[in-house]
Amino acid sequence: MLIYVNYVLCRLDDARQMHEMLIEKLKVATESSLSAEERAARMDEIMSEEELRQKDIETELKRLRDLMFRKTQELHKTRTDERNTEAEIQVRILEFRKKRKKGSCSGHRTLHEKQSDQLQSTLKEFVGWTPGLCKIYQ
Repeated sequence: MLIYVNYVLCRLDDARQMHEMLIEKLKVATESSLSAEERAARMDEIMSEEELRQKDIETELKRLRDLMFRKTQELHKTRTDERNTEAEIQVRILEFRKKRKKGSCSGHRTLHEKQSDQLQSTLKEFVGWTPGLCKIYQ
């Protein structure tokens, strides 16, 4: 009987060990299943954060495209204004040169007319010459 009690005690001890081992396996399985659920929840959270980040990036990209469009329009307008200003300056320079040249010619003409009048009056005094008699001096 002692052998039988020892045998039963040994079997009982083996059963306890098996029970503890099964409890440990259950804990590991439960923890791993919870970990899978937690990982799934974390992945959902990461995906939501990534979608928000992507939406923010798209919004920023749209803002930057709009800004680039406005700056391109502003650059085009500035270049057009610059070309118009350059053309206006060239026109003014040409007008100034034309007036200066005309004024210079006009001044020369006036000087020549005065000299011609002086010569005619001198000729009248000395020779008795009158305009119209000699076309060379006119």
